[in-house]
Amino acid sequence: LMYVHHVLQNIETYGLNSSSIRNVVFIADKDTLKRFVNPAMYSRFHTSLLEIVAYPDRIQVNTIPESIFNEAHDGNKREILVLDGLKSITTSGPVVFERILVTGYLKGRFFINDDDYASKRNFYYSPIQFPPTITRDSMSFRENIDLWMNQGSIPDTANRMALRMVFIDRKGERRALSAKSKENLFKILREICAKRGFTFEVVAFEGKPASEQIKLVHDAAIVMGVHGANLVNSIFMPPLAVLIEIFPFRFSHVMYVEGGMASLKYYALHVSQGSEYPGLSELKMSADECVRKQEVCKVFYRDALMELSNGDFTEVTKIMQDAFNYLAQVASPLSTTLE
Repeated sequence: LMYVHHVLQNIETYGLNSSSIRNVVFIADKDTLKRFVNPAMYSRFHTSLLEIVAYPDRIQVNTIPESIFNEAHDGNKREILVLDGLKSITTSGPVVFERILVTGYLKGRFFINDDDYASKRNFYYSPIQFPPTITRDSMSFRENIDLWMNQGSIPDTANRMALRMVFIDRKGERRALSAKSKENLFKILREICAKRGFTFEVVAFEGKPASEQIKLVHDAAIVMGVHGANLVNSIFMPPLAVLIEIFPFRFSHVMYVEGGMASLKYYALHVSQGSEYPGLSELKMSADECVRKQEVCKVFYRDALMELSNGDFTEVTKIMQDAFNYLAQVASPLSTTLE
């Protein structure tokens, strides 16, 4: 989905123009397709994300409109199709594409670095010290979010941060903080936020529709959470906001660094204590090597219940201080210039 967003925002880079793209076809596997066929069962997340990416074009799931076969084409309209395969559009005979652009897969990120492709579009910069990488695609994505949320208009508050810190909580004990650690962490965070004039909120996304999930982080200056799929919602945060990711003992990942190139300032807290994998000694390798090479080992550390140490709480305090010092610099909107 996010690669298609990149293409639609950089059509000239691929030798096309906006009126030349008549159809966008997503070929979805069985597991993905069900999320579009029954969107309510999956918080409408995938459907909402595609609506944002394709805005204002219409989305059709497992339906083939006759208009895609018409020679005459309204250059202002595209068909966005989610299908289980190309066979469904060849029932009346073979289909020849005049031109086709096949997208790739973004590994470990949601947006492409501006340096990775040629473009004449505006690029963004910030005069603050040590800003995150600011990507064009993440900025245009946020514009689509505002258009999608506000029926085609962009509010004056777009890309503005509120004095809010949001902690994304997880249900259950898989890849979660222990009750005692959570209690102590929340106490520290509430006190720190109160001193800075910030509110501190704990939210859980389970059971909430995508639109509500987006609203919960859309103006948050700071979001913190344990590594996992919930942090995908960081792409809906304001540019230059702060994302703090908590990693279980022995585990780390680059997926959400800077929000997956979403123009966010990023900090990581690595939990310093925990249980070792029971079969580690028999494997005759270090824990780090075990995590890299053995799936069962990786899952053991990644999904463990976390107990924060005194040193971890000290590190949290330091990260929060650094984050607030950074945010103090973010006092004006982003500037733009032509490349």
